[in-house]
Amino acid sequence: EEIDNLKSTFKTLKPLYKTLESEKSKIVNIELIRGYNQHRVSKFMELFRQAKHEILFMIKLELQVSEELDNTAKEFFARGGVIKSIYETDSEFKVKKGETWTTGTMEDLINVTTKFESYGEKVMLSKVRVPNMTIFDRETVFMNINDKTIPKHNEADIIVKNKDYALNMVQVFESYWNTSLTIKDFKKEISKKPVKIK
Repeated sequence: EEIDNLKSTFKTLKPLYKTLESEKSKIVNIELIRGYNQHRVSKFMELFRQAKHEILFMIKLELQVSEELDNTAKEFFARGGVIKSIYETDSEFKVKKGETWTTGTMEDLINVTTKFESYGEKVMLSKVRVPNMTIFDRETVFMNINDKTIPKHNEADIIVKNKDYALNMVQVFESYWNTSLTIKDFKKEISKKPVKIK
């Protein structure tokens, strides 16, 4: 009889517990993505497509120009969106030429960022290290926790959906923006060095 009562009680409690849990899950504002995988790319693209007004990037240029991102960016610009980006000018960035990854040159950096600018992106180049971070509509922050001492598959990304935190990160972005160089000024600066620039 006691076991039957216990089973009956659990039948009653379980739906109530599930309701409370589902309500709590709606207010979770931090998401951790473990590992360097396709899931992180799809989450980033989902946030990109959902953006309405403004996207602020700070990034070390390591990947090829993605055609999908270009098309998404064009659609975003067509809706009146603004994209401002700060790219780190570290000489160890990688670019994909054909099917091969090669160490990028300053010429590659200028050519790629000039292409981004031609789409409508506002671009600045930073000589100091920048965090890999994107701020969507001053409400959501996507950060890559980059650690060279661990394998890429153990890296992590964090998505924070919190307006106050996002506004704090906007101030970080603006401090880097104000100390970075335009592509034109960067060209002038490195033209003093023996580097071929288009």
